[in-house]
Amino acid sequence: IELRVNSPDTIWICELGDEAAYGSLEGFMEHILKAPVECNGMNVAYTSPSLGEIRFGWSGPLLVNGEAIALHGYPRFENPYVQAALGIRKYRVRLDDEILAWDFRMG
Repeated sequence: IELRVNSPDTIWICELGDEAAYGSLEGFMEHILKAPVECNGMNVAYTSPSLGEIRFGWSGPLLVNGEAIALHGYPRFENPYVQAALGIRKYRVRLDDEILAWDFRMG
């Protein structure tokens, strides 16, 4: 299921949290509702409760606490279970001796 907005100038912010960080869903919601958001056209500044200041827009870099974060040039997956370059359509997921193979090239 996807959520769409019929508007040419919509900004989405998605913040994730867990019980270890916030204690409860209510604790998470309390922090999120207090998080400042500033929009200037299609540029947004958001003070994340977990990451600090995040700035992004249609032009310019993604900044987290003033540090530019790369948006390109990294693998699609790189973790202990699966490694795959961006654009690869065939994945092998391994956990101990078990392997799950996905081939999305087949449609």
